[in-house]
This record gives sequence, structure tokens and C-alpha cells, in this order.
Amino acid sequence: QEGETRRVLDHLHLSWDAACMDFHKTERRVATASSTQVRQKLYNRSVDAWRPYASHLAPLMKALPTARQSAK
Repeated sequence: QEGETRRVLDHLHLSWDAACMDFHKTERRVATASSTQVRQKLYNRSVDAWRPYASHLAPLMKALPTARQSAK
């Protein structure tokens, strides 16, 4: 996860902060329906959750060839 986060921050021209890896420990107010999810560490249980929707996602996957390559 750290490598991906560093790449995103680099792309956005933002500096690295070690707190990025402890996002789940934030105490700030979260006003979303998924506020409990915001406080969870990363997990891999949902890695293939998109697969039932693959046919609906086909146009997007075609438009984003790099995403299609990494989804295989």
C-alpha cells in the first residue's frame, strides 16, 4: 500500500507523510454513510467484488487500457 500511496502523492505533487499509512486512526469527523469503513485498515476481502459487474464496466475498461491490464 505504501508504494501505491507514494505514487498517487507524487502524481499530485504532494509530499509524503507517514500518517498516510495510518489513515484509519484519524479522529476527524467523517460525514459519510461509510464512516465506519473509513476507520478500518485496508483489507483484501473485496478484491474481486467488481467481477459480477464486469459486463457493465466493459466500456470503462476499454477506455482505460492500463486499468484493464492490471485487472487481469
